[in-house]
Amino acid sequence: MSLSLSLKPKGPLPPEQMFSLQVGTKLFQISGYSLNSDSPNLFTQYFSENDASSTLFIDRSPQVFNLIVDHLRGYTVNIQDETQFTFCFLDAVYFRLPRLQDLLKNSDYYYVCVGGRHFKLPKTLVSQTGNFPNYFEMTCSSLFDDVQAIYQTMNLARPPPQSPPYVNRSPEFFADLIGILRGGVLDLTPERRKSLIQECRYYRFLRLEQQLVPCQVKWNPILQVEEIVINLSDIKAKFVSLPQPEVSSPSADEPTAKKRRLAANCDWESVKYRRPFVDADITFARELIFQIANLEATLFFIKNSKTIHVAISGQTLSKFKMVFQRLLKEHNIEISTYMKRGSILVLPACLSLCSLQVNSVPCRNVSAMVEELQLTDQVLDFNNPSIIPQLVPGLKLDLTKSLWKLGVSEKKIMMIAVKADAVSGLKEYHKTLEYI
Repeated sequence: MSLSLSLKPKGPLPPEQMFSLQVGTKLFQISGYSLNSDSPNLFTQYFSENDASSTLFIDRSPQVFNLIVDHLRGYTVNIQDETQFTFCFLDAVYFRLPRLQDLLKNSDYYYVCVGGRHFKLPKTLVSQTGNFPNYFEMTCSSLFDDVQAIYQTMNLARPPPQSPPYVNRSPEFFADLIGILRGGVLDLTPERRKSLIQECRYYRFLRLEQQLVPCQVKWNPILQVEEIVINLSDIKAKFVSLPQPEVSSPSADEPTAKKRRLAANCDWESVKYRRPFVDADITFARELIFQIANLEATLFFIKNSKTIHVAISGQTLSKFKMVFQRLLKEHNIEISTYMKRGSILVLPACLSLCSLQVNSVPCRNVSAMVEELQLTDQVLDFNNPSIIPQLVPGLKLDLTKSLWKLGVSEKKIMMIAVKADAVSGLKEYHKTLEYI
């Protein structure tokens, strides 16, 4: 008999009768009741068309068939690893066992080998929005669909060979991810946290990635708002926002709400941020404080006009544009108008509320510092609209690390410094270097 023939509906086998199946080198005796439990299948097809006392010879693995016998007898199929899982599914397709195929497709676990280590990952751990669908769900779905489609459409004598799922990644990192998913708290170095975030992206655990992204969520008792501090590089552009302007005027008997002042002499609306997935349940977006943690931001103090600008360049500029360009364009603000010399973004800055350190010394009054210093530096005059750059007396400070809010008001933007560490020159920068 060819086992690749399509099944034809037959009546059930006699429940009390025992039937003989020789699978590989092992003989199995199975009742008609068990064979009928997942039918129609190739066993019921064969014994309906042949002498019930005959023996059906099958050239397949007896070890895998032990699992199938457990299933036919009503037991839970106890699968140990990805190899057993893959082979059991292949034989479920081969023997045309529809219920077993569905049970394996809807298993409570993902069976996978990561870097040579076997894992039995509960699907409930990664079922939340953002963590699902993930790498393993897509891999398993592909396995099921490919095997069934090829076997059925090509009418093969047996299912095509299929390798068990294997992921060439770090098993230690994957074990850490499982520990965090189970509620564990790990003491992570910045380097290991960065590695785990990369692993989350590979496995498409996007919610877990956001849980690992370093940030602080704090209540600001002065401004009476909740703020989030996060690296500029970790911000997702889709989730930055600004409150919609109010269109209705207040009634005569209702006092007008006083706007919070984020910078001197002007009211600025701060950009907000809501982290994807992990902040899905909160009803508001938090005020965004973003960190620039490199030397790609520079402060320029122009003495005569008493103005301050921050110049952003390099990768920080690319990320800044990626994060804020869409939002600002929606409010009729073009970042291109603030570009200078083709590759530098120069924005007006406010330091009146900033906790500033210059050369590791706290600076309590920025204006007084600029006035008192005998400024001999010549800096670019960003207030001059001339295409030809002009040099004027001023002060240049390179920021080693800084925290900012982005304020928007009447089609203008302002970089509002919250905290910053700066050096005033190469010698002072050298002092920040550590011996290795």
